[in-house]
Amino acid sequence: MLRRAVAGALLWCNLVSSSSKPVSVPVFVANRVSRGRTGRRFGVEVAATDQFSGLTVVQLKDLLRDNGLPVSGKKSELIRRIAEHSSGPQPSSNPSSSQEDDEVLLGGLTVPQLTARLKDLGLPISGRKKELIERILEHEHPKVGDSVELDGEDNNDSDAGVVSVISDLDEAISGEGALGEISDLDEAISEEGLGKNLAGILGDILNESASDVGDIEGDEAKNDSRRARRKKYWKTSEVKDMIRSNDPRASAKAEELISYLKKMAEQEGDPDYLPGPIQYTLLIDAFAQGIENDGPEAMLRAESVVDNLLNEAESSSTVSPQMLNSLMSAYVKLGTQESAEKATLILQRLEYMGTFGDTAMKPTIHSYSIAISAWSAVGTEEAAANAERILNRLIEIHAQQKDADRADELCPNNIIFNTAVDAWARSGSAEAGPRAESLLHKMEKLSHDRNYDVRPDTITFNTCMKAWCNGPGSDGLLRAEELMKKLESHPEYPKRNGGILIVKPSRLSYNQLISAWAKSHYADAAIRA
Repeated sequence: MLRRAVAGALLWCNLVSSSSKPVSVPVFVANRVSRGRTGRRFGVEVAATDQFSGLTVVQLKDLLRDNGLPVSGKKSELIRRIAEHSSGPQPSSNPSSSQEDDEVLLGGLTVPQLTARLKDLGLPISGRKKELIERILEHEHPKVGDSVELDGEDNNDSDAGVVSVISDLDEAISGEGALGEISDLDEAISEEGLGKNLAGILGDILNESASDVGDIEGDEAKNDSRRARRKKYWKTSEVKDMIRSNDPRASAKAEELISYLKKMAEQEGDPDYLPGPIQYTLLIDAFAQGIENDGPEAMLRAESVVDNLLNEAESSSTVSPQMLNSLMSAYVKLGTQESAEKATLILQRLEYMGTFGDTAMKPTIHSYSIAISAWSAVGTEEAAANAERILNRLIEIHAQQKDADRADELCPNNIIFNTAVDAWARSGSAEAGPRAESLLHKMEKLSHDRNYDVRPDTITFNTCMKAWCNGPGSDGLLRAEELMKKLESHPEYPKRNGGILIVKPSRLSYNQLISAWAKSHYADAAIRA
């Protein structure tokens, strides 16, 4: 066996070196031939980058369109794209990165452009855009293990070349000439020094070949993983587009996506296919979208998804704060006392898990905003008080944070304060006006504290005036007028990162005050309006 391997190796080298015709060989051999090559276009690419940096974005996009390249992205990305195109193809040491870059570039092309490229490659042109992209990627990035060309040129007789080489090797090894060479090798190996060198060379060849075969298997596994992620991406994007377009079939399609990914993971034995937090969050979003048509039934289905995931220990990592935020947002759409209570329970569960359990399951600033919105949608005095209570708890938790990054993550903002003010405006309570204006004054105070990024804006003043106008008190309209006068004076508040915010009245500011006076029973209401 050892003689046969050495003779085969020598004959192989002789055949390759003596043949002027390109021969198709296994990947691990080609890799050995090309090993050590490095791209020498770095200087060209830098020069091209400097050349195009003086162009405007419009000029760069025109240049990209002329060359049939995508025009999306920042200026630096446009420059890099046209520089790479102008400097010609470059060898890539990372096939995964190259394929991902190609996928991004192909995604920026239109369907007609993709179809034209498929025609040039002699490939089918039917199917959706994602199928066209996958077809091009599979052609340009063949699965590892396929034959490659030694000289980099097209070889229509590649299969015939391999068969011919193997046939010649078999004949040579079985013939008298081969026996003679093997006999000579025996004599050479028996000599001291040379025999050791040949044995060492042979051992290196065999070890290197075995290593390359292992690399091929690893590359095949990587390709399978990338293929799984690519299919999951396109399937997920399809559901996401349906949700954005308010397609009533979105929930059914999302359920189909989850089932498909689970089935593929089982069939292929590849966990990369399994649905993750993104896919389950889309499913809940789709159910939440269906609340307008299906009502509580859609809500129950969304709750069931989360409950099942939380109860399955192996799937606990699938649950994320974003997924629970989506469930809370669904409760906001119901606008009931019960749904607001459930949203608050989820927030409390996140707080508990973040403190005593999985630190990744911490509530986000969005979690608090949704919980406050859920109470605001109820429209009662009790609900408004609960909304303000959650806001005060957030301020307290933010003040207790010792980690600066976490403190920034939970920093109260205008949206949360304005939502709490709106909760009072919707309540119609006698306390609505005073409580809403109290929140406005708190925002004015916090605007001077660098630890917060809060300051009243036009929305704050408008909502506060709405709270005064909707209240039962007879003095509410007069107080709303005073706020309007303050707004017309263009109050100024410092921004956290420097600068000044100048607040001015909007058309809505005047319209809601005029409407409130028109509906009032004051004797001079018409004059005031």
